[in-house]
Formats: sequence, C-alpha cells, structure tokens
Amino acid sequence: MSENPDPPKHPEPEAEFDTEAGRPTAKAPPGGRSGSLKKHFEGWQSAVVVVVLALLSTRLFARFDAVPIDLPIPRADGRELKIETHHVKASAGAAARDGLSVEIRSVGELMRKHSVATESTTARSLFREIRRAVGIAHSKDGEHSLIPLRDLQTELFVAAVDVWVETGKVNKDLTELGANFVNNGLKNKWVGPRESKMSHDDLRAFFRIHWAKLSGQAQTFPYAPSLSDWRLFYSFLLRHPPMRVRASPVLLMHHRLATIKSLSQIDSEYPVQFANGIARYQGGDYGAAEKSFERHLLVSPDGPWTLRAQNHRAAALARSEGR
Repeated sequence: MSENPDPPKHPEPEAEFDTEAGRPTAKAPPGGRSGSLKKHFEGWQSAVVVVVLALLSTRLFARFDAVPIDLPIPRADGRELKIETHHVKASAGAAARDGLSVEIRSVGELMRKHSVATESTTARSLFREIRRAVGIAHSKDGEHSLIPLRDLQTELFVAAVDVWVETGKVNKDLTELGANFVNNGLKNKWVGPRESKMSHDDLRAFFRIHWAKLSGQAQTFPYAPSLSDWRLFYSFLLRHPPMRVRASPVLLMHHRLATIKSLSQIDSEYPVQFANGIARYQGGDYGAAEKSFERHLLVSPDGPWTLRAQNHRAAALARSEGR
C-alpha cells in the first residue's frame, strides 16, 4: 500500500453553452463547499514557478565581487572554417596531381631553403630572393597563381606534424617548411612526440600566417591571413602562452596585453578593455584593471560581458583599496 495515496479525483465539470452571453458555462461540482475550497489552491504550481524564477533572476543579475578567471577567447566561425578547409584540401590535391609551373616551384624551393638557413645573412638574402620570385610568378601566371603552392605546402606541413606526433620522427617537409616550429613547439610544450595541444585548424592558421609573411603577401589579397586564421592564432596564444612568461604573473600579464592589442587591430568584435581588465587583475595591477573594466562598461553598457565586467570591476576596486 502506498504511503501517499493519490487524492480522489472529481469528474471534470460539464460545459454548457450560454446562448445569451455567447460563452461556455460550467456546472458547479457536487459538494459546493469543497469546490470553493479547491479554488483557493488552483494554479499553485504556476505560483511556485514564478517564485523560483524570481529567485534565480535575483541571483543571476545581482552584482557581487567576482574574481576574473578566464579571458574571453576569440572563436573562428566553424562553418566558414569547414568550407575554407575543404577548398584548401581540394587546391592542394590538384597541385600535387597536376603540378606547378617552374616559376611557382621556384618560390616554393626558395622558401624551403630559407627555413633551413643557419646564417642570418643567408636568410636575409633568401628573403629578398623570395620577394623577387613572387613578383616573377605573379607577372607570368597571375596574381592568384601562388594559392595552390601555399595550400599544398600547408597540407604537407600538417601531415609532417602528424608524423612527428605519432612517431617522433622529424621528416624533410617539417624541417624545410616549419622553420623553427619544432624547437618552439618543444620549448613551449605546444606539440611534440605523443602530445599536441594544436588542432589541424591551429596548424593551418600558424602556417598560413608564416607563409604570408615570408612571401611578403601578409597584407595582400588573396594571400593575407583570414579573420579565422588570426582568431585561431591569437586564441591559441592566449590559452597556451610561451613557457618563458608562464612562471611570472607580471610577464604573463604583459604577454597577454600585447596579444590582446594585436588581436584588437584585426578583430573589431573582441572585447578589448574587458580582456585587458582580466589580464591586469591576474597580473596584480588592480587599479589599472578597475579602469579597464570601467572603460569597457562605457563602451558597452548593455553587451554580453556587462554583468561580468561590473562584478570584476567591484572585485578589482576592492583589491586596489585593500579590502
């Protein structure tokens, strides 16, 4: 037998149509007193829901000191990234299958030589040669002619990193395309044998930015890195800063502030002052952090970061006043 038996159910009142008023009416249930008592409790579930929502909203929108923990991370558009990757793979496949002109291959060979150059004078000389070769390729094959080379080298680089992670072997493509990538990857614990914090999207973004700078086309369409490339690049650096700055809160703060500044020059949607406030708070510069949060609230009083900025500002103000 159940300890909490279900209460007896009254039959639903029958509806009649009031022809004069033009609306349905209901017969009163038997036992008029109990029916009227029941009316006092009708809708209690809705009332409970309203009270709970009110309490939750009070909690959600209340201002309180909240220690800043996470920086806002720029996000690449997933759909655009998927389409772009599809085009890059198709372009690389066509270049590998159909081949490239002598002029375009010359650019690629010079880039490989530059990556393994040990003397700075040799590297500078090769850099100038690359620029000249790029101009020759453009004049002969067109302004877009180097895209297949870039895409092919991008995919060769990604594949070479995969081999390194899986087997520990650094092959020719990784040496000649990656420049100092292996040393930096190991030193900063970004990537190495049996471990990698870098996705294929991260690798492609890093390489395309490197390729654009090396070719002298970093500001030139269609070779300039896309917004997705830059967002991936700076997102990775914010999440995985270089080892040399990780041990010092002050060095880490300055690294983050420099990264945020560079990102803000490319991505107009990034909440610069909000991010500056978090970086400064975590670096111990509470007064400057409070000012950064204040500037964010002036620029974006009703934005998606407003409540956090208010709470973080209160925390920064409390710390700056020694509370």
